[in-house]
Amino acid sequence: PAIRVNAGKLRLLSGTSLSDGANLVVTSPGVFDLNDKSETISTISGSGTITSTSASNTLTLLNANTDVTSSTFSGILGSVSITKNGTGTLLLSSDNSTTYTGVTTIGNGILQISNGGALGTAASSTTISPTGTLQIVGDNLTVTEAITINGDGYNSLGAISNTTGSNTLSGT
Repeated sequence: PAIRVNAGKLRLLSGTSLSDGANLVVTSPGVFDLNDKSETISTISGSGTITSTSASNTLTLLNANTDVTSSTFSGILGSVSITKNGTGTLLLSSDNSTTYTGVTTIGNGILQISNGGALGTAASSTTISPTGTLQIVGDNLTVTEAITINGDGYNSLGAISNTTGSNTLSGT
């Protein structure tokens, strides 16, 4: 099932949760607010904003819906952490270098970035699990936050895969 936020703000209230199979589509100027909760859904897409009251709140993406094996989120990430699980591919294409303060965890599958600031502020961090791959799909990008690698990546692609051009990892 798709949950669409086309305008206004959808804020989760205490005691509410979304289906783990939900595909969240947030279109600008819409806002999805976890509101001091952690949540598990299938995918995110769209051009709106996803945030919470704290970067310790995690939005876990299962990429479990067989109808949606890849998705693109070109919107803004705020105070939230993202865990990408499942074998699908998620592309983050916006500059979140001043807004996204949470931790990114690539638990499984491929997380693509086409913007050097897609993974957040320089103080943010990214952890790549043994079956996850960070795939850089842009040219002349500089990624500034710390990246922790815990394996050789999804389907032997490598923990970090550069598909296009010359890019720089300047964090630890």
